[in-house]
Amino acid sequence: MSQILLNSNLLTLLVATDVATVVTYNGYSAFLVPINNLARRYAGIRALRGETEKKKKKKKKKKKKKKKKSILYSDDPLTMTSTRFQMIGVALFVVALSALEAYQWDGGPEDKAKIKACVGGSASFAWSFVTGLGETMLGRDWWFQAPGKDKGTQIASYIGKHFYATDNTRVDFLPNAGLSLRFARPQDSGNYSVQVKLQQANSSLASVWRTVTLSVTDRPLATQDDALRLTLSNAVRDDVTEDWTLQLHCGQFVDLGHPPVDVVWKTPSGEVRNSSYRDNGTFVLSLSSPVQGGSYSCHLPPSAPAARCLTATSLRKAAAQLYVGNKDVRLSFLEARQREIEQVNKDQNGIIEDMMQVNKDQNGTIEDMMQVNKDHANLFQHQAMQLQEQGQNLNQTILELTTQCILRNREYIQRKPFTKDTNNF
Repeated sequence: MSQILLNSNLLTLLVATDVATVVTYNGYSAFLVPINNLARRYAGIRALRGETEKKKKKKKKKKKKKKKKSILYSDDPLTMTSTRFQMIGVALFVVALSALEAYQWDGGPEDKAKIKACVGGSASFAWSFVTGLGETMLGRDWWFQAPGKDKGTQIASYIGKHFYATDNTRVDFLPNAGLSLRFARPQDSGNYSVQVKLQQANSSLASVWRTVTLSVTDRPLATQDDALRLTLSNAVRDDVTEDWTLQLHCGQFVDLGHPPVDVVWKTPSGEVRNSSYRDNGTFVLSLSSPVQGGSYSCHLPPSAPAARCLTATSLRKAAAQLYVGNKDVRLSFLEARQREIEQVNKDQNGIIEDMMQVNKDQNGTIEDMMQVNKDHANLFQHQAMQLQEQGQNLNQTILELTTQCILRNREYIQRKPFTKDTNNF
């Protein structure tokens, strides 16, 4: 017996013998039995979901027996060895069930697909939908959800035979459930969804969704000219490892685009490496000693959005190459060491000059202190002279007052005659 399991569009042959074919599809079962007489050959297909009324009556009488499947027997079982007619019967069964299959997507991007577009370009979501037997497509709605937003907004709708959009200048309809966006802008980035509304064969309503994510490149990258530049700079010492490294510079970018672009490096041995760091508009690859001689290159990754939006003829899409010879490497390291020695000498001279300036400043401070002391001494001397002069003036004043007192006493004695008064002794 040959058993074939159909799950949606998947057909898997499980067991093969020479007796019959069992087909199972979404709960339906059937036995296919070919017969040898060409005039009477046919593939019997009978889908069973449960039991017929006649079987139900028999089942009530025989409750203890197992449930049996309905079988269509051939009148000539000796011809069951022909697998060709078994497969013909299976094909007929699949065709019959396909006509009964429910709605399905017939084209367009898969659910949760990632779509990229350039600023000023266009993006298409060419969804196509096929209804099943007895189903009717009532309408289609399209929604947009910006990054970071919890809810989306409706941007278009197809009702009856008319298409409506919030921006008719940029949004167009694509049969039969698709949408196209023209003149893309950075703010157009986000999730786009289509909602197909159906009326099923049993008159119930259903909605089917598909969503994609659109990323719009803000701006393409730009360089000082239309090509990448790869140059070799002087070797530098790593502050962490204290090893000498050779620096390769790629770019001269004035705008890295959005999202920012990076470059990919390739060494002479074919190793692919990322940039060590970025210095303003230049990407740098550090090469530790010993440096491998040969041809190095840098190029823009084609998958980068900012690079993908370049024109097809842009020279920035081409890789920049530079040959690094062993002689160049040794010369670069020697020049770097010479610059380091010169820098050390310069730093030491600067330290000496600073110390001399400090001594000079200290000497100036001492001279200032001596001048202050001298000024203080002069001030003290001046004050002493003032005190001496004031003392002389005070003595002169006292002498004059004493002289006046003596003269007045004399005048007083001369005016009053002298009398002896014993009581005064």
